[in-house]
Amino acid sequence: PSSGSFSLNRPLVISTDEYPGDSINRVMQPFVDMYEQASRIKVMRSDRNPNVKLQRDDSFGPEAYSLDITPSRITIKASRPAGFFSALQTLTQILRINPPDIPAMTINDSPEFGWRGFMLDEGRHFFGKDEVKRVIDIMALYKMNRFHWHLTEDQGWRVEIKKYPKLTSVGAWRGSNPLGC
Repeated sequence: PSSGSFSLNRPLVISTDEYPGDSINRVMQPFVDMYEQASRIKVMRSDRNPNVKLQRDDSFGPEAYSLDITPSRITIKASRPAGFFSALQTLTQILRINPPDIPAMTINDSPEFGWRGFMLDEGRHFFGKDEVKRVIDIMALYKMNRFHWHLTEDQGWRVEIKKYPKLTSVGAWRGSNPLGC
């Protein structure tokens, strides 16, 4: 913790360092969309006097980041888009607790384990597209990075493949005979 706070009662001016494939900006866009929807304030992008700066720093590990919040600026440092994504998830969590002023602080974070995952077992019960998207959004919030989707087992096949229609018309149903009919 530091003294003061960053006020959200002003337009955000965001600057991002370049990264191959424009990946940092792609990671930033969901945060911008969420902020604009919640605050009704348009986010601007400019390298002149930004108050939110995403800065590439190759000294960080692949998913590590530094989030520095001062009364005048938010600076996020990471080496790869995954680190920026995790930092923006942390900033989103802070925003949900402390609007419209974010306490000044510095967070240095790096995952202890490279593989942090969740398995959704739809082999026996299919939840549907909207539920799967919701699960992935929750995983992102908790900075999980692997999604294991269990879709089939001996009880039935759950994914429709147009080229193989019998997988779902026959294989999705458990019957009393060995062929599953």
